Amino acid sequence: MIQKPTTSKTFEKVSWHTKSLGNPETAEEVVERFWVITDFLQRNGLTLRTLAQSKTEIDDDFAIMTGDLSEKGFQFMAVGYQRWLQRLDTGATFDNELFLQKQLKKMP
Repeated sequence: MIQKPTTSKTFEKVSWHTKSLGNPETAEEVVERFWVITDFLQRNGLTLRTLAQSKTEIDDDFAIMTGDLSEKGFQFMAVGYQRWLQRLDTGATFDNELFLQKQLKKMP
């Protein structure tokens, strides 16, 4: 199990991807990906607060902080989210929530 930091740190931020040279994703795809994971985290009780209520709230300044996540949410992001990103790199689509659900079920 990965140790959650005691102070809140940025886990993931939109601008890290939209401003990254050579990123094959468009800005719209990055926003969509962030909305999918944010919505998933919130609907599954993995956040400690509401991060966004709609995709329109996600912009370059949007970030998922370690302090926004429950312990289980942090563990999910550290393992399940990383596996999802790897899957996306091989051509999977953002809207396939089944993979995220399977990763969540694997969490202790």
